[in-house]
Amino acid sequence: MVGDIVKCMEGETFPADLLHLTSSNEGDCYIKTSSLDGEKNLKKRDMCKDLDQIIPKDKVDFNQLKSMAGNVTIENPNKDLGSFKGFMSVQGIEFTISDK
Repeated sequence: MVGDIVKCMEGETFPADLLHLTSSNEGDCYIKTSSLDGEKNLKKRDMCKDLDQIIPKDKVDFNQLKSMAGNVTIENPNKDLGSFKGFMSVQGIEFTISDK
């Protein structure tokens, strides 16, 4: 459901419309997008810039994530898989969501 916090494990398949908050790998993760773009190489994704003010990269607390409240505003869906922009507000702090 919209607004749910989802924990994804290595090797699992998950929807493309998830917002990456953090990972057990210093906030980084690698995703396979071959079902979307045909490319077989893994793509690195980083946690939202400055989000480590709230979620430390070196210590992921899933219970803390589940209790977070905020708002996410994103651009409308489009065909450009190489671009994504939006904003997230958590605990009164606004973060830019971007693929760059």
